Amino acid sequence: FKRHCVFTEPECLSRVEILLENYSKVLAIESATMIEMVRQDILPSVSAYIAKLSNAILSKRSVSQDIPCATELSLVKKLSFLADSAYEKLEALEAVLADPKTVSVNVLTVSTYYRDAVIPAMDALRADVDQMEWHTASSYWPYPGYEDLMFQI
Repeated sequence: FKRHCVFTEPECLSRVEILLENYSKVLAIESATMIEMVRQDILPSVSAYIAKLSNAILSKRSVSQDIPCATELSLVKKLSFLADSAYEKLEALEAVLADPKTVSVNVLTVSTYYRDAVIPAMDALRADVDQMEWHTASSYWPYPGYEDLMFQI
């Protein structure tokens, strides 16, 4: 850009700084939104579904110990493990966001920190949430799924 007289060097550096600052701000908003969605909606919904499955197991067992409950028991175990794992990763994401590097004066340092620490923490949490969505009944999931978005406009 400098060679073709489109921008001067200070203008190029200014544009880089603006883009890096925007990158960091967008990731700050996305990570804060992710934390709120998981804490306020997803974990309570999954817990409610686990409770429903647990009650179904208790109801079946109260009728007869011979009634199979393998499906419900398997789902309760999977979802309980995933919910605990997601909660740990949620706490880890909050800890990463509380790091002073997210508010440094140097935009390159901040954006690099978001790339190297915040995005991996978000990806780890996302993996557990995706698995919980897969195993949770759609009537309990707080957000529309892909099929709902595509076919129920």
